[in-house]
Amino acid sequence: YFSIKSCSCFLGSRSSGDLKYHFKQENKTWFEARDACRENYTDLVRITSQQELWNITSITEGKKVWIGLYQNPLQWSNGDESSFQYWDTNEPNNIANDVCVGMYLKNLSDKGDGHPSEVGKWSDFRCNTNHYYFLCYKEKFFLVKENKSWFDAVKYCQEHYTDLVSVTSP
Repeated sequence: YFSIKSCSCFLGSRSSGDLKYHFKQENKTWFEARDACRENYTDLVRITSQQELWNITSITEGKKVWIGLYQNPLQWSNGDESSFQYWDTNEPNNIANDVCVGMYLKNLSDKGDGHPSEVGKWSDFRCNTNHYYFLCYKEKFFLVKENKSWFDAVKYCQEHYTDLVSVTSP
């Protein structure tokens, strides 16, 4: 047996495919943001396509936001490699050991280095010294990889998530 959880919607979130994105208006370091996302959702957002990027930028506001990408080597916080990239001009620059990645949420005439920035472009920043808003994602369904009876699966889901998935059409 397996159990699957679903997630509920609330303000500051948007669904796309099998994921729900959550924009958090709290200033945190990259590691604090990652930990908050993992505690309350699935992880910091990972962006795998141009369409996904535009879906995400439409629910956010502010100047910069942390995303789940970091370098060393370049990968997402869940361990996946990054095939889609949307770096800003002269990025990544690795100045002062910048290894965590943030995304610009508005066009800036000068992002602080004499260069403008566009919505959605990525830049590397110092993980522990910069405090930005952040984006989390949550998978709509969660597979529990444990054998359980139906009753135990229902109890487990209700204690940890919401309920077993309901399949209403073939």
